[in-house]
Amino acid sequence: MLKESFVEAPAETTTEQLDPKILRRAEILEKAADIIDTDGWTRGNLRRGERRCAVGAISKAAGIDGQYPSSQTPAAWGAVKALGDVVSPNRSHYAEVVDRVTSWTDARARTAKEVSRKLREAAARLLQR
Repeated sequence: MLKESFVEAPAETTTEQLDPKILRRAEILEKAADIIDTDGWTRGNLRRGERRCAVGAISKAAGIDGQYPSSQTPAAWGAVKALGDVVSPNRSHYAEVVDRVTSWTDARARTAKEVSRKLREAAARLLQR
């Protein structure tokens, strides 16, 4: 199955020029999309069996499986914030960002493919800064 991938640095920017923190966040977002594509997606919980919501997939990709990203886990929190900027711009407070991301990902009409695509879009946007 061919997978749509958004994580490519713009032509005028090489990954060596990007902040390592930004690269790590983008890597987490791409890996989270892969997790959803491979293990499945769920809503309402970080995890159900092997399936994960967007935040749960980000947590697993960041190495903190089962935990909510926070200021104690800056790479994971930065990845959630980047996804929040894609699905609901202009939210910076932790609770607002997590609320918006979980509300978006848990919407009834949402699909795993949409969630995966937005994770990849968030990664790409980080690399275009």
